Amino acid sequence: MRKKAIYSPFVLILDVGLLVFWIVLQVYLGYTWKEAIFSGSTWLFFLAVLTYVFSFIRYHKGK
Repeated sequence: MRKKAIYSPFVLILDVGLLVFWIVLQVYLGYTWKEAIFSGSTWLFFLAVLTYVFSFIRYHKGK
């Protein structure tokens, strides 16, 4: 039996909020905005959020 993934707007907002929080935290810790946005960890986090967004859209489009 397949389990349904959680594709709710709350999780989508939470993911985007965590990405913004991660960038702001890096700036707070002393990085510049440019360093915070273009760091490798931010890009990996961005790709994870982007993957979720595309899955979210595909899931709700198929309903």
